[in-house]
Amino acid sequence: MARQSIVTLMVEREEWVMPPRGGKPISRKAHFLLPALTAEDASSMGLFPNSMNESSGSSISSTQLPLKVSFDGWRKPTDRWEQWVSQMRPRYQSLWEGAGISDAINSSISTIIQHKDVVLELSERWCSETKSFIFPWGEATITLEDVAVIGGYSLGGHCVLQPLESPALKDIENQLKEERLVIGRTKASRACQKLWMDRFMGSGSEIEHEAFLSHWLSRFVFPGPAIDTIRKVVFPVAIHLARGARIALAPAVLASLYRDLGLLKRREQISVRKPSRSRLTLPDKITMWAPFQLVQVWIWERFESLRPLGVRTTLTTVPIITKWHKAKTEGPKIENLARVYDRSGKTFKWRPYTGCDYNQGFMSELYKSKQVRKIAVYYQTEALQNYVRCIRTCELVGLEDGCIEQYLPQRVAMQFGLDQDIPVASRVETSLIGGNNYLRLFLDDVIYVPSRFSEPEVSTRYYTWLKRSIMIYLEGQTTNRTRALV
Repeated sequence: MARQSIVTLMVEREEWVMPPRGGKPISRKAHFLLPALTAEDASSMGLFPNSMNESSGSSISSTQLPLKVSFDGWRKPTDRWEQWVSQMRPRYQSLWEGAGISDAINSSISTIIQHKDVVLELSERWCSETKSFIFPWGEATITLEDVAVIGGYSLGGHCVLQPLESPALKDIENQLKEERLVIGRTKASRACQKLWMDRFMGSGSEIEHEAFLSHWLSRFVFPGPAIDTIRKVVFPVAIHLARGARIALAPAVLASLYRDLGLLKRREQISVRKPSRSRLTLPDKITMWAPFQLVQVWIWERFESLRPLGVRTTLTTVPIITKWHKAKTEGPKIENLARVYDRSGKTFKWRPYTGCDYNQGFMSELYKSKQVRKIAVYYQTEALQNYVRCIRTCELVGLEDGCIEQYLPQRVAMQFGLDQDIPVASRVETSLIGGNNYLRLFLDDVIYVPSRFSEPEVSTRYYTWLKRSIMIYLEGQTTNRTRALV
């Protein structure tokens, strides 16, 4: 195992900055996330990563793709599931709060109506190297803050791969596995979620709580192949949570989203070889297993023109996904989604969760009216720890084997109210396993926290670099798209 690295999160320095859409530069103290380039490096800095201009970054309009997309991880709650949640909440609410999953369980009873074309059009702008959406006006992405605030997923705690160590816990896992085998021997021929609910809901079983959490994790948090089945891989997580242990669900959920966004971006290149033929053929469809309802809500929170009508946008319920329960996009259909995304630079909501009416969640403790607060790290609260997790580069460890994704918040510092400088595009170099990279130490004596009213700006060199980078990137995309269509 590699030696654990210790990092510096941010830097304060005098810098020439300007509004992200252009304007008169001024010199002031600015706060930048690291890693970023030094002044000496910036002059020789390349543009976006090379992979963005290669075939892996090419895209074809979603309307021209021969491949259908199915969002099978976008699950809706059933009436019986809502009933089960209502039955379990009085007994376990305090335990859920201690384990950091109360909000996430509440989010599972919200129905987010699918607007597939809006999500697919956004996915065309995804870059798997930078883990961000590339627009003509800049970069933006889904961050750990988004996953925590929208879905209520916990940021702190053990990695989702935390093993069961005591014999008592392993015995509970064996009981769950045996129950799963019994259900699999029925006519359903699989560990059907409905039959699982029939078996445990209101049964008074000693492992009903673990069974309940296994159903929740299998259906709403980490859905996977073999739809509507109970997954063995979630049993250790459910057992830990049932004992009030904290598990960092947010990074694992975000890892699955990043993985599937990359798959969506490459979907026109996906092919399979039929056993009876040597030539390559495309499958009929591609299936997404990540909870893409989070992406839908991310879009609504940040692009005003794409929001459903009649939703109270000032409603500050936590998690935010409950605000969009059964919301529908009404009125005339938006014919040119590409134009909406590409021309939203002036109206894009960099910080949608910091309005004056927002008074819940970990940000409310941090984002005050003062311009910038310096918080000594030895005064760390849970809220400050969560903030650090959101702004620190790391690797996101997913629940699936081999699902490890880079997290690069320094590319989208304005989403955290901080100023933006040219980001370092290199990957987080580590061979740490089990989520240790996510929890690694940092060197900062103080953490700069912007106010809820902060209007972040960009360094002048970033403004120049971004204009050149976007122009070259878009030209490369147009060329690759033309080649793909020929």
